[in-house]
Amino acid sequence: MNGFRTRIAPTPNGYLHLGNAVNAVITWMRARMAGGSVLLRIDDVDQSRVRREYVEDVFRMSHTLLQLLPWSCRVL
Repeated sequence: MNGFRTRIAPTPNGYLHLGNAVNAVITWMRARMAGGSVLLRIDDVDQSRVRREYVEDVFRMSHTLLQLLPWSCRVL
């Protein structure tokens, strides 16, 4: 693995949607092709709309998505 890193940074002000999943897969594919890694960052700049259940959904859906990817990947 080289030093290439990219990230996905969903905002937990609602449940994740298909667009978030597509973005995550495209980002993961780009990192994989470059031998890099993907970081998950919770973008919580809008504190007035962030709810715990949305943050939990980000982690739950990220874990589920990783299970569906056809190749091995490393979670940092």
